[in-house]
Amino acid sequence: DIGGQEHLGGISKIFSKDAVGCLIVCDVANKTSLEHALEWKKEVDSAVTLPGNKPLPIVLAGNKCDKLPLEGGDNPKFVFAPQLESFAQENNFLGSMLTSAKTKFNVVEAFEMLFKQVLENK
Repeated sequence: DIGGQEHLGGISKIFSKDAVGCLIVCDVANKTSLEHALEWKKEVDSAVTLPGNKPLPIVLAGNKCDKLPLEGGDNPKFVFAPQLESFAQENNFLGSMLTSAKTKFNVVEAFEMLFKQVLENK
């Protein structure tokens, strides 16, 4: 965990050397956080490839979703969810998930999404 520590960016190769998956967390309440998440993804992608030249599975977690407005009646959805998913697809993340560390919303599910792909790659 070295997120948000731009001055530590150069050491991410050391930490990611034997990685089998990665969860990158952005702050959905901070517009520049997505840009930083993409920078981290590019750095991890350049540092790690799996056997057979497969890319490392990377999930984008949009944290602090508890601060987002909801839309929809019986099955409410966070307003930002489609934008996060589009960003993840456009930038070749394995997937994305809105999360809240505060309320524990989708935290386990984000890791499960990543672990499922890691196990499929074994």
